[in-house]
Amino acid sequence: SLTEGAYEATRAFNDAMHEFASADPSRLIMSYQIPINDIGDAIKEVHRVADLGGKSLQLPVFPPEVGLPDYFNERYDPLLAAIQETGMPICCHIGLNTMLEDLSRRDPTPGGAAHLPSIALSTGEALGFWITAGVLERFPELKLVFVEPGLGWIAWWIYISDDLIGRQGYEAPHIKELPSFYFHRQVHATFIDESDAIQSELIRRRLGVENIMWSSDYPHPVSSWPHSRKIVDEVFEGIGAHERELMVSGN
Repeated sequence: SLTEGAYEATRAFNDAMHEFASADPSRLIMSYQIPINDIGDAIKEVHRVADLGGKSLQLPVFPPEVGLPDYFNERYDPLLAAIQETGMPICCHIGLNTMLEDLSRRDPTPGGAAHLPSIALSTGEALGFWITAGVLERFPELKLVFVEPGLGWIAWWIYISDDLIGRQGYEAPHIKELPSFYFHRQVHATFIDESDAIQSELIRRRLGVENIMWSSDYPHPVSSWPHSRKIVDEVFEGIGAHERELMVSGN
């Protein structure tokens, strides 16, 4: 079968990451991969990673990519309950959204410059399902980190989602509060070099300075390395020391 050996491969991958981090566990924090094809295997790996002292888990952003239901489906409830119990955050890396393959094929630019911004923006779909479809309502201590989606568009997403439900009258029967409530309580987002968003007090407040995390994205081409400190100084110019510390490392 196509899934034969899948869990063993995941376990081996996580063991390799754990071994890599063992050189300096206080500095090297791994995000362990959790498979979602078999919920029993997934829960087993969550517990195993927790016993290893793990601090972060990584789940696919879009389950339909692999022919599975979205995370609001009850099949995931035992897994999410197990993760919530460990206190480890779920990291959702924007990566490649295969549902944008048609867009990438129609992109006339050689390197994908036309469609690449849509990859980060498509994270709005995942935000909507986690928040508006009630997953974070049911699991109030679950923590999500969306990795590399950027910040500016999320401020708009929070605004329009609250407005749709709070003013325009769209029904959201799965949640008791506005979407912004769940974002502030349970969601973080990372950015690399987005001075427009950080310099905007409105955007900082709408997302929450405790919900924003800076990333160097080393060693990818977009990385701020080897000028990370210089770029951080530029991006956070004029921002108070306490808020800067939260966004750069404290959160």
